[in-house]
Amino acid sequence: MSTARAHIKDSKHGASGDHAEKKGHPFRNALLISLALAALILWQLNPIIQGLHSTATALSHAESFRQVVIGLVNMGYHRALDAITPLIHRVSR
Repeated sequence: MSTARAHIKDSKHGASGDHAEKKGHPFRNALLISLALAALILWQLNPIIQGLHSTATALSHAESFRQVVIGLVNMGYHRALDAITPLIHRVSR
């Protein structure tokens, strides 16, 4: 290898003369990270969708349970009010 070629090679890879680690292109690194992330998301997409479906189902059941509890509390309130109202009228006379 000629001296000029060695000098050019050294200037590209650092002053030490040995092959310094290449840093790569930022766009290529970002692209590889994006592709790896997209592959991971696609690989886990079906479990994510199933998890969202089960969460939606659980929320639907919770809403139904809440409506039943509200109905029972409302019914108990009106029964108690119906039982107490005549007593209040007797005392207030």
